[in-house]
Amino acid sequence: MEIDEDMLLYLDSNDIKATGYYLRDNRFRVNKDSYFAQTEVPSCRPNVKQKRKELIDNGIVKDGVFISDYLFGSPSTAASCILGGDKNGKILWKNDSGVTLKNMYPDRDDNPDDGQLSLEDIASAQ
Repeated sequence: MEIDEDMLLYLDSNDIKATGYYLRDNRFRVNKDSYFAQTEVPSCRPNVKQKRKELIDNGIVKDGVFISDYLFGSPSTAASCILGGDKNGKILWKNDSGVTLKNMYPDRDDNPDDGQLSLEDIASAQ
């Protein structure tokens, strides 16, 4: 099934609400005015913590809100950064009828190389 890049998608978890668009190249654009959890779960991976810090330091997120649209490498990277922990974006992002990306596009997987650090990268950074 062809990806509908014009379909607005919603994430709603623990009072954090965000919107965005799934793109044909598997990237995910989060919309301005989407919310961003101000805390992280203890098990939050280092690469997600780093990306969240960059979003805040670069002024993309301020006071828990996206100040501008932002392009992530995958729906799961977007969901993980927004919610502050490992999340499956294919299940969390839904259309206005509540249908998940996983159900809309069952043959598509998140890009395994979406800017996340490998175990080797994490070990060399320590």
